[in-house]
Amino acid sequence: MGHFISDEKLIRLAHQMICMMLASYDFPSLYREEYSYHDSDPLDDLRQFEDSDFSENLVMLSALARVNDDEIGTLKSLEKNFPEGVGKLTENGKVIALTPREACNKVIHANTISFELNRSKEHPIWWRYFKKQGYDVEGNYKDPLIIIEGERQNGKPWKAEINAINFLLSVSIEYGKWNLA
Repeated sequence: MGHFISDEKLIRLAHQMICMMLASYDFPSLYREEYSYHDSDPLDDLRQFEDSDFSENLVMLSALARVNDDEIGTLKSLEKNFPEGVGKLTENGKVIALTPREACNKVIHANTISFELNRSKEHPIWWRYFKKQGYDVEGNYKDPLIIIEGERQNGKPWKAEINAINFLLSVSIEYGKWNLA
């Protein structure tokens, strides 16, 4: 057997990233001025490493998840839980669903990494379960999106939009044991 990364390491990275993104929804209310171009603020000093930490942790988590998948097939076994994928890839005008493994590959090879603070009426984790049970559950849920861009070896650009919560859970915990659908 080759390399295997402990679940604890994967869970810690994913937890840090989800906490960082969810906290980002509330930071604007702490600034003196609540719009994107504000005067200098002490929070700017506190958040100065946010983008680089997020990017570094995302690449590390994706690489480690790939190592485990290569060894024991952890990501392949999850594909049935995500029939619509964990995100979408846009390339040459075509849009395709991304499996957890494909999303890891795109993260590893991305030129830029960022996230958007989206909201959804559907629960980001349990929406399939609620739908299958016949429940009509709507809310105003935090549902961040990871945006990555890169280019193929031939120079053709691509862009991926990844559902942050589902992706981070899929690469860090035993997601298949939960009845989410």
